[in-house]
Amino acid sequence: MEIPFLEDFDERYSSSVVGLLKLLEIERAYMQAIDRYASVLQQKVYVLQSYIWSLGVRKHEDFRERERFVSNPLNAFALIRRLHQDWPAWQKYINFTFGKAEMQVMENLLSKAPTASDMTEALMGMHRIEKTYDLEPNDIANGRLQGKQYNIQLSKRDCLTLADHKLEKGDYSSAIKWFRIAMQEKCQLHGQRFDEILDPKKEQVETRYLKAIIKYTSLSDLSASDNSFNASQLDEAVETVLNNTSTANLKSLAQKASEIVELKSEPSTNDIGCRGLFPQYNKLSCRYNFTTTPFLRLAPLKMEEISINPYIVMYHNIATDEEIEDLHQKAVPKMSNGYAGIVKKNQTEPREIVSRVSWIVDELSSRRRINQRIVDATGLDIVGVQAIQVANYGLGGYFKGHYDYLSDDQIQDKEITEMGDRLASIVIYTGDVEQGGATMFPISRVTVFPQKGNALFWFNLNNDGTRDPRSLHSVCPVIVGSRWTITKWLHEKAQDTLLVSAYEMKENDTKPILYSTSVVSLMELAQIENEYVDHLRGYVDELQRKVDYIKQYSQIGKHPELETEQQRTQFVANPLNAFGLVRRAHEDWSKVLDFIKMVENPAQFEEMDRLMAKAPTEEDMNEALRGMAKIHEIYDLEPADIAKGLLDGRQYMAQMPTPDRVLLADYLYNKTDYRRAAQWYKTALQNETAESQREEIRKKYIISRLKDGRSDEVEKYLAELSQSHEESLPTIHKPTSTQLGCRGLYPARTNLSCHYNFKTTPFLRLAPIKTEILNLEPLIVLHHDVLYDREVAFAKNVTMHDMIDGISGSNNNIIISKFKQLDVTGTIKIDRRIADMTGLSLTDSSPILVFNYGLGGHFHEHFDYVDEDWDADIDEFLASYGNRFATVVYFASNVTQGGTLVFPRLQIAVRPERGAALVWHNLNNACEPEPLTEHSVCPVIVGSRWVLTKFLFEKVQMFTKPCYKL
Repeated sequence: MEIPFLEDFDERYSSSVVGLLKLLEIERAYMQAIDRYASVLQQKVYVLQSYIWSLGVRKHEDFRERERFVSNPLNAFALIRRLHQDWPAWQKYINFTFGKAEMQVMENLLSKAPTASDMTEALMGMHRIEKTYDLEPNDIANGRLQGKQYNIQLSKRDCLTLADHKLEKGDYSSAIKWFRIAMQEKCQLHGQRFDEILDPKKEQVETRYLKAIIKYTSLSDLSASDNSFNASQLDEAVETVLNNTSTANLKSLAQKASEIVELKSEPSTNDIGCRGLFPQYNKLSCRYNFTTTPFLRLAPLKMEEISINPYIVMYHNIATDEEIEDLHQKAVPKMSNGYAGIVKKNQTEPREIVSRVSWIVDELSSRRRINQRIVDATGLDIVGVQAIQVANYGLGGYFKGHYDYLSDDQIQDKEITEMGDRLASIVIYTGDVEQGGATMFPISRVTVFPQKGNALFWFNLNNDGTRDPRSLHSVCPVIVGSRWTITKWLHEKAQDTLLVSAYEMKENDTKPILYSTSVVSLMELAQIENEYVDHLRGYVDELQRKVDYIKQYSQIGKHPELETEQQRTQFVANPLNAFGLVRRAHEDWSKVLDFIKMVENPAQFEEMDRLMAKAPTEEDMNEALRGMAKIHEIYDLEPADIAKGLLDGRQYMAQMPTPDRVLLADYLYNKTDYRRAAQWYKTALQNETAESQREEIRKKYIISRLKDGRSDEVEKYLAELSQSHEESLPTIHKPTSTQLGCRGLYPARTNLSCHYNFKTTPFLRLAPIKTEILNLEPLIVLHHDVLYDREVAFAKNVTMHDMIDGISGSNNNIIISKFKQLDVTGTIKIDRRIADMTGLSLTDSSPILVFNYGLGGHFHEHFDYVDEDWDADIDEFLASYGNRFATVVYFASNVTQGGTLVFPRLQIAVRPERGAALVWHNLNNACEPEPLTEHSVCPVIVGSRWVLTKFLFEKVQMFTKPCYKL
């Protein structure tokens, strides 16, 4: 008779649940063979069937049921022990009689039985569970594992095997406990006959129990008297006691064994971590990552910071159930032994087998999606390493502390030779583990428990490519469950054209800060300038011969009046201060520093060089210029008014010095906006300017006018320069609808209503919301007083210090603001209020994003729904969540001037009102994109524009606002 799965192979069952599943199947075949054999040999039917009945082996019809069974260590251990120890004994018993054909089947099955090494590994697995998690043998035997009761118990022989193993390994106190448990077991049916068959020459249990007691007490005595003792001394002590002690005294010794108190050693760092006793890090965050790749803007990944230094993060829901199931099915048939670590130089001992692994090298859609998600999450390249490793851990399965990078005593394999060392590791948990199986970093004191679909990511190398010993990690023993993982190592050489690491981006980001894009960053720049000027002042004290020049310069950016955050905010909220600040820092600092370096002072140079590294970049300077140009253009302000601090009818104390005016004129000239450039050159001439510089500005003015007008009117343009009054040049372009809205020139809308909404949800009957309907189709509603001051303060405090650049739409070259995702734990009440306001479902909605707009901060006309202009790789996202059904914008600040949100096609303009929320539907009743929702943010003139934005998606609204075809 042939058994289809009995192909030749060599594997360790205990190292993986997959292996244990195979073993379970083999045992079932073996039991069937025994049953058939019993029907042939009536003489032994009673004994053999009794044995089958005693095992209680059930038929597990499907994969999940089998997996659930062997995932429990008690089932798994008993399974291995039976097949390793009992099968040979039963085979000898059977060989005395008939049934050659059935015996041949069983001989074939016996060749697949666990080896001695496998049995030892199973014993070590049980030992690891007991010691690592500090479990009592009595609890384990009775099915109580780490406080959870299971309807399973170890048999007497299971307990005796564990006791013998403890005795052999010198763990005498545990051996005593296991022997005691075994002897307390009630007599099993046919127990004596089983012992005669399975253990014919074994010493009596009582004798082994006494040996454990005597060795334990003798060891204590020897330890107290002499530290130099060995196994032979213990054996001599045992024989002496057994030969010279009466039976009554031996019984008394056995009875007193219950009084022995085990002296437990202090738990190791590994034990503490596996027990979940490392201190919790409560200052880290969980947020959505939508910046690593463009696709994440539509489908951000939930990222939980486990540790900042070293950088360890958990990405949630990175693998779907369907992908996991597909990869498991492909992996199981090809699984082989998984070894611990890389082969070491001069290694003579065999490597430890810790799991079953399979490399998925075939081109599968599930593997491709997982790889792409790894790239999206980490920002690292996987060129050359498309294969992924699927692993499964078994009974007490673990992986001792190790590094993923290549250490000095390891032999380089082909993978590392060709791809470079392992820069980073990512482990995707493809199954929940009921108990145990955590990934633990002992040096960093971090423990991460498996959660199906999540991915753990960390770096093995420092930013400079050196090894990071803090990446030492291990896998805690699995207590109950099947630990499935997908592992991928990301190598150095594939990252040559990328940033070194996300850790470097966080700790030492090489991308310069763009100060102009938010008020928050401008505040930082003001502080940097103060620090820079302080060093200048100290340098002046040392160098008297330069004192006049340096002190004159140092007065520019001291800002002694800016003592509080509010004062600094007000200062940089003004575009004139902000622009001057950016220009000075970008253009003047380097020149002044060059002048200073004419006299050596290394300490001061070093400090000022450090501050210079924080100066705005060329890109930042262009953003500031763009912001000023937008204010000029959108609001149709006169350059002379702007230069003198008259902004849209309001007079401010700040004014623009000549260099600021000239630089803005040069910017507009380079943008071929010659008319406005000429206006700014003229304002520069109207200010105090050195005569040599005035001549250069005059030439630029004439050239700008010639390029803007007619080449034969030079005389006319020269006459314009001689005019003392500030006559502006006429505007030649008709204002757009957006510009009209930003200027407040839309016609007033009087036919809509303002009322208290108390119908959307039951809660509103107690606390109605003041609602102003701005438009019906599409629906645009402004809710008043729905964001409280404490919530505004919270949102600002938790986001302002590490905001990142906000990109304008699909054009990655225009940075319009800074933003950060608000931690979901701080948005519960805000989200609940959105549900009350809109009556829509927030399931699968986007996280709340906190935006801050800076100098001329604006957002050009755009739609929030996804249309054909978006990237093509969003189809999967749309299929899952649908389009952006509605947009919610909370205004977290009043804006002194500008910053209005306008709908140009509807001629609706909404000024920021602190505490209010603007809501509109991006899709019509047929759930098709509504082009009338096109909107933009007008440039901020004066103020700090803070908003909180959230998008609600289409598919979850089917029961709250179902779509219908018109």
